[in-house]
Amino acid sequence: MRFLRRILRLVFCCSALCSRAQSGEEKLSVPRSAVVYFSHTGNTRTVAEHIAELTGADLFEIKSLTQYPKAYCPSTHFVKKEIESGILPEIEPIAVDLSDYEVIFVGSPTWWHHIAGVVQRWLLDNDLRGKTIAPFNTHGGGGLMHCNEDVRRLCPDSNVINNLTVYEDGDFDLDSSILNWVKINHLQSF
Repeated sequence: MRFLRRILRLVFCCSALCSRAQSGEEKLSVPRSAVVYFSHTGNTRTVAEHIAELTGADLFEIKSLTQYPKAYCPSTHFVKKEIESGILPEIEPIAVDLSDYEVIFVGSPTWWHHIAGVVQRWLLDNDLRGKTIAPFNTHGGGGLMHCNEDVRRLCPDSNVINNLTVYEDGDFDLDSSILNWVKINHLQSF
């Protein structure tokens, strides 16, 4: 079943790419913006790359110093223990001057109903006061859960907009979902 879904996604993606190539791809410039994300499986990376491409934002990856298991079940058990013990993993510093940016797109997978501890660590370690935070999360079936609440709690002095929530890597309509989210939240007007 999963294989069939991937084949159908590939067909729809090719179709969407062809129509986009014929019509000219829409982009919305979001000046002074950055995309900062953590990805374990590659889904969040895919969404982050699309956001950066469609908005002209600079792209930065948060890298954990903790090595998470690659396989799904061991990874979920590891993350659950991390959450239950209140551990936020150490991360590699990112060479970015956040004073250069007004809008920060922040991406995370949904782990046990929350944003990843890696992203929580980054949000706590950086001064985001006065910034507009545009959170996005990827998931394998759980949806938004507590992700937006997490970002609002960790960034109380920021303007946190509603999440863009994406199933896996976004399927064929990812770009239109991103563009609609940017428009609805008036991010292109910064």
